[in-house]
Amino acid sequence: MQDNYPWILIWYVPGGCTGVFQPCNIGIQHILKHAMWKTALSHIVKETVMHLNKNKDPGTIVLEKGINKL
Repeated sequence: MQDNYPWILIWYVPGGCTGVFQPCNIGIQHILKHAMWKTALSHIVKETVMHLNKNKDPGTIVLEKGINKL
């Protein structure tokens, strides 16, 4: 890599040190991803409960997974 592309520097990050070298990954993105995960889980649970209350048969529940729904 260094022979063909000397302007590219390769740094190896030891395992468990991502937070040290990428503070935004821990400080900002982790919080955002966690909030998105909680919101999505809450939505799926609400939708499943709604279908259970309607159908009363757990075998007939199919949640939409199309790109429009996501």
